[in-house]
Amino acid sequence: MKNLMNTALVNKILIENDIFGYADYESLPIDKSFSTKPNDFCNVVKLFPITNIRILEEEAIDHIQHLEKNYFKERIKNLPMNITPEIMREVLTEIGFTVGTYQGYGLRIPGTSNLLPFLNVNTKQLIENFPTRTFRHQYAVAFEGWNTKFHIDHTTYDTHGYRCMIPINSPVHIVFKENNKDILYCLEPGFSYFVNIANMHRAFHPYKNPRINLSFQMNSAKLIKSVNKLNPVEWNFTEEKYKNFNLVSQVMY
Repeated sequence: MKNLMNTALVNKILIENDIFGYADYESLPIDKSFSTKPNDFCNVVKLFPITNIRILEEEAIDHIQHLEKNYFKERIKNLPMNITPEIMREVLTEIGFTVGTYQGYGLRIPGTSNLLPFLNVNTKQLIENFPTRTFRHQYAVAFEGWNTKFHIDHTTYDTHGYRCMIPINSPVHIVFKENNKDILYCLEPGFSYFVNIANMHRAFHPYKNPRINLSFQMNSAKLIKSVNKLNPVEWNFTEEKYKNFNLVSQVMY
């Protein structure tokens, strides 16, 4: 796997071996009264406001100081038999999840959906009182220059549920393929969002300060309403703040 540079092959390994989802590890039963097909949902949907975002930011900074950098380590423990840690690392690196630009911090006791006991009260209450059951809670921290290739995390929501993102201190920039165009969404702090990660997407972080994104899976689609679809950003690929993030795929439209 020394020359694993073919994006199609990377996506094939990623999906067939469920590397992002790691099968049913830490999963909860999914509410099948709603569709689990990605094409039945808009790509980004606002869920509800998060009114105490500054307090959550303070807590996130405190949590990260105490959390282990376990994004890669936990996945190594649960790899399919035919996938070595070296293959997994190369796949993630090829997509853009590289050391120094991206770091995940799990907020749950490994192997469970139970939150770590030392989490501060506001973060804990937000997750525990969320209108759906939730699992695989983590902070996804992106650093300046993070820039992924197009990929999908998995093909349906039957096992992995529906991704919720709550940007904590900085917008989340995510690009979806829509009608053969690259469409940019900017998820501002102060809201929770459904993000359709089973459709082709990529993400980047253009700012100097690290971006903290609270991320977890919802076991139900009951909050996802198409009328609350987030409007994409009207942009031009020559804009200064975005121009360095058009390099890993074709130029943005």
